[in-house]
Amino acid sequence: MIKSLQCILLITSFMSVSLFGGKNIGLTKEIDNLRECVVCSVEVRRENGSGLSLIEGEMTLGYTDSFWVEEDETAYLLDTYGKRVLEFSKDGSREILLSGTVLPADIVTCDENIVIFDDLLSEIRIYTKQGELLAQNKIQFEQDYVKQLSCVNNAVWLETYEHCRYLVNPETAAVSLQEEKILPAVTVGDYDYAEYLETDEDGTVYSVHTSLVEDCIVISGELTLRAVSADGELKGSYILPVTEYMYLPDRYIQVHQNGNIYLMVPSDTTVEIRKISFAGSTESSFLQLEEEAEQLEHTYADKTRTRKRNGTSCTEEIAFSREEAKERALAMADYQWTLKKTHTNTSKAEKGVVLPREIAFLKEKHANESSWKETVTGIPYCWGGFYALDTGFKGNTFQKMLDKKYVAGNINPVGNLKYMTAGVDCSGYVGAAFGFTKKYNTGALSDIGSGVTNVRELEQMDIFVYPGEHVIFFLDWVDEATVLVSEAAVREGKVSVHPKPLNEFVISGQYQIRSPW
Repeated sequence: MIKSLQCILLITSFMSVSLFGGKNIGLTKEIDNLRECVVCSVEVRRENGSGLSLIEGEMTLGYTDSFWVEEDETAYLLDTYGKRVLEFSKDGSREILLSGTVLPADIVTCDENIVIFDDLLSEIRIYTKQGELLAQNKIQFEQDYVKQLSCVNNAVWLETYEHCRYLVNPETAAVSLQEEKILPAVTVGDYDYAEYLETDEDGTVYSVHTSLVEDCIVISGELTLRAVSADGELKGSYILPVTEYMYLPDRYIQVHQNGNIYLMVPSDTTVEIRKISFAGSTESSFLQLEEEAEQLEHTYADKTRTRKRNGTSCTEEIAFSREEAKERALAMADYQWTLKKTHTNTSKAEKGVVLPREIAFLKEKHANESSWKETVTGIPYCWGGFYALDTGFKGNTFQKMLDKKYVAGNINPVGNLKYMTAGVDCSGYVGAAFGFTKKYNTGALSDIGSGVTNVRELEQMDIFVYPGEHVIFFLDWVDEATVLVSEAAVREGKVSVHPKPLNEFVISGQYQIRSPW
């Protein structure tokens, strides 16, 4: 599942890897009486809030956003930040560099090639398994978004959120519309949401069903993967270990045409790709989730009272209607501005500045030029930043800071706002859309308005907020399992609008829904 994902939570971790040949690799680790086996396993250790990293010798992996497993169980992990792929096979492991890509978001393999979708460039890119770029093609859809790549019978398909299927040309990377996919009926039953995944050659329908904790402003719940035969018989189900998840990658489930199911399970201690079966059903832990969500809600309430005593809560009223706030939010995502060489000179700014990916890419593109300029869309992400279109620190706007030759953006989330950098971070973006004149952090924003106890009652410009971590606008429903959001995030490197699976907010149980009006 693709979203422009970014990730809701960036885990501050380092990882050490056990590869094939190690104790946790191949089929050596058995779980739940042979119902699962681990294809590859990654152990995690936290250190200094330096970001998620996977270490194997000299290799490091920034953020594991998608994976693909071939028929022989050779596994490929996509390194979104490192712009490369790590291959794990029974013969060992190796890295494959993806030259020219900026924000790879999904991966499949076909024959001896690797097919990548770059979310920022909106491109399909085809590489050899040695990293040579064979073809690239930019794609644009009107009012639609890429959901995922898939490979069936050596043919690569691109699917969108509007259920259109495009065939990818293996030589040119061009896409051609084949059909509007007619989805099979997926029964919700006792669940709140159902998301169709895949239908195999036997007509078995695979789907994910989400059950949410009710009457609680903390989003929590349980995900159940179900397999239903063509004649409607439940062949089995598997309850995803929600409490293990710390973030949700774009592709967390892969359904093979041979009936194998592969599941990525990232947690605070490991990242695993598991092969699972559907014999019987796993046990529900929903009652435990309800208790944990209730306790988490009480904890947030305690913190809220502390913030109010300290005087750090948001004290400004929102002067705009929901529609006006939405227009302000979208204007920051659509804002076109001129990036010049002077805006990428990080030596002018405080130490530690890291340019957002698109800006870093353009800087590298013009590395040998004495002066240059490019048109960029979207106010860049800037850690601690609050320079928007008509508001900002001391009334200064983003354009005014550009005119003063400030650096455009910074994605290094260490310390406070870096001097001589301009843009907005997640809470700065939300505050600017609301018309605030001061910068408020996510903790302060978690106090505003009232809690939404039913996710189905979301209204435009309500916010998903994880105090101390992130805040996101809700814009609309794409379908029952997907929401359209706008946010300023490190991963995108700028203000952007894109769909996100609702499951992303369900997994961690850390997000609240607030209605500021």
